[in-house]
Amino acid sequence: MNDINNIKLKHLIFTIVVSILLILYSLVGSLLISYEAQIFILFFFVVMFGIPHGFYDYSIAKKLYKEKSPNWFSKFTSIYIITILISLAFWNIFPLVSLIIFLGISLYHFGYEEVIYNNLKSSFLKVFIIGSVPVVFPFLFYTDEVLKLFSILIGTNLPLIEINNKISLLLLCFYILYFYLIYRGFYLIQVIGYLLVLVSLPPLISFVFYFCFVHSARHVIDSYYSQDNIFKKYHLLTLTLAMALISLIISFVFGAYLLEAFDMSIEVLTIKYIFIGLFCLTVPHILLSLISLNQSKIT
Repeated sequence: MNDINNIKLKHLIFTIVVSILLILYSLVGSLLISYEAQIFILFFFVVMFGIPHGFYDYSIAKKLYKEKSPNWFSKFTSIYIITILISLAFWNIFPLVSLIIFLGISLYHFGYEEVIYNNLKSSFLKVFIIGSVPVVFPFLFYTDEVLKLFSILIGTNLPLIEINNKISLLLLCFYILYFYLIYRGFYLIQVIGYLLVLVSLPPLISFVFYFCFVHSARHVIDSYYSQDNIFKKYHLLTLTLAMALISLIISFVFGAYLLEAFDMSIEVLTIKYIFIGLFCLTVPHILLSLISLNQSKIT
């Protein structure tokens, strides 16, 4: 228990420090981050530190299915891959619907993870409000950039929308006040810190920060120190680097194939690969989490 508490404290301090540095940088140099640099940062950090947290789904699967089937590993892997392929096909047929579903399940996933990780009393409203932060605020403060990303993802130009700055600032104040009521101490500083990062930096950069260094890092910490972790015999740092390397190799191989097969710029291809890929990985990830949650309620 002391180990996980120590690592959580270190992660808490790390995210606060990085938030402060990013906010300060946004005041003087955010415009220096070129679009090409943002694309590289997105690819590198999501592949290295975002996607790999899904490897811990094998620990959940082992807990659920090992006693039911001696071949649980191969069966689970097969079902997981089939679900990914079905999700990919669904996106290709219904891209706009898929995008809406992706935003919805991301909102739920981010909110529920935050509530569980910080031992907050769970409620639908709390999950919704907390989970909406990384989804809503980049859209409110960087509307044009987010709509351009959405247009790339669904293959259709979306009309530009102008959001009143007063509404955005009013919502920002509401969220800060709400967080003040449910968080205390360093946790309050942390959540306000990443909230301000989301409104201060371009969407791709703020997404990388939240998804990789807040959400994914928390999932890794909780999963690694869980008693069901099948990778527990490996050191956390060694395991993290190994998963990152596997993810990087797969992404480079698959990305090289896509770049050769499709006539599109590397920037457009990277955005599609990262976000559509995350959708395809999130669907089985969420389904497994819901099955596990339902099973825990039964037992």
